[in-house]
Amino acid sequence: MSRELLERRFPALAARVPAAGEDARVAWSAGPVPALTLDGVQLESRFDARAEAELQARLVPAGSRRATVYGTAQGTLVRLLLERAELVSLRVVVLNARLLAG
Repeated sequence: MSRELLERRFPALAARVPAAGEDARVAWSAGPVPALTLDGVQLESRFDARAEAELQARLVPAGSRRATVYGTAQGTLVRLLLERAELVSLRVVVLNARLLAG
């Protein structure tokens, strides 16, 4: 997401991004499936991120119109939930604004 779009759609979040700092260490961690790491914190599984996201998505009851996800990870769970036609509102709580900086 571009900074301009973030500022237009989510001004309160955009105001907090500069405080997150710009010196984040971003890298790919080794494994059967590479996973993005930010400051040494792995964002998704290095083994089967899709299967783990499907497991988490099953915790949201079928037919739910709303759901909340805490953290962005690499977006696999968010994408899975957005595939649900009945879901009209998906709230994503950003736990680390550094993920959106830059």
